Amino acid sequence: MAAPSMPLWRVVTHARERHPPGSRWWFDNRVRPDDSCVVQLAVSGRMRLVADRAYDVGPDQAALFRQPSHTSYGLPPDARETFVTEWLLVRGAGLAEHWDGIAALRGPVVPLVCDGPVHRAMRQLSELADPRSRTPPLAMAAALHAFVMQLWEGAMSAHASDLRPVERAIEAILAAPTAPWSLKRLADEHGVSREHLARAFRERVGVPPAAWLAAERVRRAVELLERTSLPIRAVRDQAGFASSHTLIRRVRAVTGCSPLAVRQRRKG
Repeated sequence: MAAPSMPLWRVVTHARERHPPGSRWWFDNRVRPDDSCVVQLAVSGRMRLVADRAYDVGPDQAALFRQPSHTSYGLPPDARETFVTEWLLVRGAGLAEHWDGIAALRGPVVPLVCDGPVHRAMRQLSELADPRSRTPPLAMAAALHAFVMQLWEGAMSAHASDLRPVERAIEAILAAPTAPWSLKRLADEHGVSREHLARAFRERVGVPPAAWLAAERVRRAVELLERTSLPIRAVRDQAGFASSHTLIRRVRAVTGCSPLAVRQRRKG
């Protein structure tokens, strides 16, 4: 009987390598059909990653890429010093989406300080992946998840630092449309005026913040009404409405139906 597939996140293989100048070390990920994700840390020297463009990856940086993908990497022909690298090849259900999400925030090259917390977590994963450690699959999955969340945290922090204060405020609204936002309080937190925030939001999204939030909350309410049997008060809370009356009025204005009628449509 074939072994069952393992959807849990796990380290498949790992290594620390040295590649002196002139080494023929280059890989084309288009011909690697193993459906994995790689984090490749530059300890010293530099490597080159070719993705949407060519990136040089030096100390305190890591390349993130998938296999297979339209990427390639290795030692650049003009390298003048030995490239030392540590890498992990990881696999698991949904892991590729996390890799893509991090790359969407910061590109395929991320800061990863040698001997810093994330690097230490990476080394711990290498130790857990040693067969002699006999690491239980759930423990491996939990440790790898924590490591990926560290990558996410670093990418999100770096992304936020690149934004102007008003852009950070807009990002906060877009990320959590059902939260109980006060535009004035949010503007104060980011050191901008309420008017500037409202104007910048409209320029980016196309509608004022209040209109966008109302539409998103109605969309969420309709989704919950059609897909669940939650009571109205639970739909109200999860969709971000202050009262059941407001929920009912907003849903009727958009759909032409009461929440109960929206729910009945699913059964019909």
